[in-house]
This record gives sequence, structure tokens and C-alpha cells, in this order.
Amino acid sequence: AAGSTMTVAPGAVLTIPLLGDTLSIFGTLINHGTVLLQGNGTLQLNGVSGYGQLLNPAGGVIDSQGTVTISEPGYQNELFNSAGLVEVKGGSLTLNTPRGSSGGPFIADLGTVLNFDNSYTLTNGAFLGGGGFFAIGIGTEGVREIEAALEFGAGVSIDLGVASGSVEIKAGVYFHWLQSGSAKTVELTGYVRLHGELSILGLISASLTFNLQISYLKEAGRSSVWGEASLEIEVEVLFFSFGVSVKCRKEFGGSPSDPKFIDLIPAQPVWAEYCGAFAAE
Repeated sequence: AAGSTMTVAPGAVLTIPLLGDTLSIFGTLINHGTVLLQGNGTLQLNGVSGYGQLLNPAGGVIDSQGTVTISEPGYQNELFNSAGLVEVKGGSLTLNTPRGSSGGPFIADLGTVLNFDNSYTLTNGAFLGGGGFFAIGIGTEGVREIEAALEFGAGVSIDLGVASGSVEIKAGVYFHWLQSGSAKTVELTGYVRLHGELSILGLISASLTFNLQISYLKEAGRSSVWGEASLEIEVEVLFFSFGVSVKCRKEFGGSPSDPKFIDLIPAQPVWAEYCGAFAAE
């Protein structure tokens, strides 16, 4: 029930079956024993009534054995906090809990996936914020996929009555490593986004959006680096509006792989000359 508290005692097991839909917690669940999540679905920490919390203190275990998502819809006081153990024994577990915090361990058994989707937040006062996710795929051969992203930014707005406007800037980094058999793929991307808006008496408005992205990709033994930039400007005056958009892309192709020793020293005379240069000193 909304606002109520349920406690799982040490040594006790609470099984929560998920039947393909969303099961909501409107109160507070405190786990000192084991919470077993089975089936496929979403366990939602719903704070529409002021609560919606899952607390896993030290000594508690959350055991996920299906395709499970723990989420927060975005109401006040929603919280996933784990100082105990969170273990994925089958399928996948996705944590979409922006207010989540953890001092305890996470363990994903072989063949399972643990995905931190928007489950941590960077904040600094009222202007700086951000988030990200981390996912890892493990098979019998070991780690086969790692994917992570981090974004942070700042924004400010002002309203002077006759004129109002806002400016925000965001930056982030994305990393993806994948191994499929003997083939490996590595992707790394960094980006910056700047957006500004201005309105005067509601009659004249203008907006500007600038995006810059730099990426590195190594695939099938070959690497490449490219950059993309775009600029969009929109202006509205009364019933008239116009916009301008500019995009550009530059790509640099790399060599199939790093040079080997034989590439630098292809013949015996070259090696003799190289050694002789040091012998002379």
C-alpha cells in the first residue's frame, strides 16, 4: 500500500514474480534477507504518493533471474539504495534509477547482462548536471562487450519581462568495445552541444544549436577517425520564419594496424646501420 513499509528479515526470502508488465512499489521495501526477482518485466519504484523506495542494506541480497528492469518514473523521494549485494544469475538486469546510489557489490554471472541505464547522476549546485550508463556482456569465453556513456552539462535561463532566453551546453563521451569470435571492435566518441534561445515580447524569437562530434573506430583491424559539425539557426518574426542549417564531415582513414618491427627494419643492412649508429656513440 502507498506509504507503507515492508521489511524482509535476515535469512528470509521474498519472491517477486514479474509477468511481462510493470509491478509498482508505492511504499518502502527494506531488504535484510533476499529479494528474488523472477520472470520478465519492470519493477517500478513509484513515488506518486511520496514514497517508492527499495533499500538493500549491507547483508541484503537482490537476486535477479529474468529479464528485469528496476525503474523510477520521476516522482519525488523515489530511491534505489544498495549497500548489500545485487546479483544477476540469469537473463539481464537494467537499473534505470537516476536517484540510485550503491556502496555494495554488483555481480553478473557468465552469460548475463548488467546494465546501468541512466543510473548515476553528476550534480553541482543548480546549474551543472548529467548522467550516463554502463553495460557489460559476459559469456563463457569471458567479457565480450562493454558499453558506457557519460554526459554532463550546464544551463542558465533569464527572464527580464520584455525579453527572455536560455543557454545550455552539454558534453559527453561514449565507449563501446565488442568481441565476436576473433574480431574486435572499438568505438570512442566525444561530443559537445550548445543550444541557445531568445524571445522578445513574444514577437521575435531566435534559436541556435551547434553540435560537434569526434569519433574513433577500429574494426576488422583497420582504424579511422572522423569529425562532424552542424549549425542550425532559426528566426521567427511575427508570422514569418526562416532557418539555416550547415553540416560538415571530415574523415581520416588509418592503416590496417600499427607498424611491426619488420616494417621498420626490413633488411639486414638497415639493422646493421641502426646498430652502428648506437655503437658510434
